[in-house]
Amino acid sequence: MGETPAVSPPSAGGGPLRVLCLEDSPPDAELVSLTLSRAGYELDLDWAADRAAFEALLAGAPYDVILADYALPGFDAHGALALAKAASPGTPFICVSGTIGEEATVELLKRGADDIVLKDKLARLPFSVQRAVDEAARRRELGETEAALRESQERERFALQGTNDGLWDVQMDSGAVYLSPRGCELLGYRPEEMATIAETWDQIVCPDDMPATLAALEAYLQGRTPIFDVEQRLRTASGEWQWMRTRGAAVARDANGAPTRMVGTHSDISKRKLAEKALAESERRFRSLFENLLNGYAYCRMIYDAAGAPVDFVYLEVNPAFELLTGLKDVVGRPVSEVIPGIRALSPDLFEVYGRVARTGAPETIELDFKSLGAWQFIAVYSTAPGTFIAVFEDITERREAEQALRRQEGDIRRAYVDVLDAVTGGKLILLTEETLAGELGLPLSDIMPISSTAELAEARRMVVDAAELRYPRRIRHTDLLSPVSEALNNALKHARGGTYQVFAGDDCLQVAITDEGPGIDFRTLPRATLVRGFSTAASLGMGFTIMLQLCARVLLCTRPGRTEVVLEVAAAERPTPRG
Repeated sequence: MGETPAVSPPSAGGGPLRVLCLEDSPPDAELVSLTLSRAGYELDLDWAADRAAFEALLAGAPYDVILADYALPGFDAHGALALAKAASPGTPFICVSGTIGEEATVELLKRGADDIVLKDKLARLPFSVQRAVDEAARRRELGETEAALRESQERERFALQGTNDGLWDVQMDSGAVYLSPRGCELLGYRPEEMATIAETWDQIVCPDDMPATLAALEAYLQGRTPIFDVEQRLRTASGEWQWMRTRGAAVARDANGAPTRMVGTHSDISKRKLAEKALAESERRFRSLFENLLNGYAYCRMIYDAAGAPVDFVYLEVNPAFELLTGLKDVVGRPVSEVIPGIRALSPDLFEVYGRVARTGAPETIELDFKSLGAWQFIAVYSTAPGTFIAVFEDITERREAEQALRRQEGDIRRAYVDVLDAVTGGKLILLTEETLAGELGLPLSDIMPISSTAELAEARRMVVDAAELRYPRRIRHTDLLSPVSEALNNALKHARGGTYQVFAGDDCLQVAITDEGPGIDFRTLPRATLVRGFSTAASLGMGFTIMLQLCARVLLCTRPGRTEVVLEVAAAERPTPRG
């Protein structure tokens, strides 16, 4: 694949995507434009219907990507690719064809085409374009522009100077061939063994690579390519095949312009080919994993509005499991607003997460109830390039339904224990939720006061007594009030290292609310705690339930892991009582 310094991924905010489209069918050209526009691209598209128009447009401003039909009257994608590589060697080139054979596909890719997209599979086109442009941008970051410049300069002077590559010199009329010592060394031959092309050349080129070699030579001799350039396997003296890149150009021509002498180089590309093979194998394994992954996988490009808010995204690629988990078909190349109308309003949190990950690159996870799909999904989201994100889906509907069933069962059990407690305590111990407990509290008589040590108990008892006398003068026995309050405060200090307390005026009673952040009380132990003297829940209330129930009109309790609140209600007498 190639690149040009002007290319900027559309998702990075680089302006309209400049596209040169070579297509002799206006309806097909319009379909290409519509497909890219529906995928969210802002296009600046120039259309050429023949070679002349194509060459004229190539001579103008550079393009981000070139899209070419395979077969046109008197012209084809091979010629277009050669012209494109000559005029703009860094611009990605994608062949968009109705039908194309395997050999033609391989040939185009070998000559430098970035991808082949069939017209009946145009949904792949946005992904292919995005990938080609992204690859160009990444190679720019790696400095390949500078490398391409050095290679171009090398091509201009390789006929004049030797390099670490092997140098070859061929007399086209006589067939005589010269291979430099380095060239012989690369293949393990002696110079005399490389006497002539007719005697040697055909014997050392791998038969599988001969068609490509002859095609590259013919293309150069016919003026369709600026140099002769081919990658081929050559037989070494030991009988092994070694990958070489052969490049050359004519340095002498006859009166008719036909080359009479060509000079060029052989470059050992064995290591690169091994790396490409390893990469292809890695991609094959990835593709196998992608196709067989049980989790749903979606690669998408985010679309933002002018203010930078995420408003839509386009599916670039999905795996089969995605379709199975979501029930969504044929989504590639389409915006989600078209696939699931109203999805942004139904799942605004999802858009926020996707947009944030695509912008920052920081991975996130989210659990969502997709009401439009009737399923709960756990989604892991990450990004490999700015403006894009990958979402991996796991259907957790069964787990969430099991959790809800468990909560309902626990609620049923809790209600049963509430009835048991009511019967055991004569309605004096009441188990409530946080909301219902808050509704039972009367007028506050004090602020919320913290307590964290036994040294603060005396002050707490004094404040409770003062509040009782202020609201119900001499109508509440201090001993009846302080015994359960002291028990509850001590338990908060013992089991939760402290808590808070506050005094309220209820209906003809004083309410003292004591809250802690301890482990909570297992409500299933409460009936036994109220019946068995000395029994402890080993939690916030501990021992002392009996005292509280004996001296209080009611004990209101709300408990869960991390928070317990007990409200002690001590009734006020109708008349003042003796002090004590």
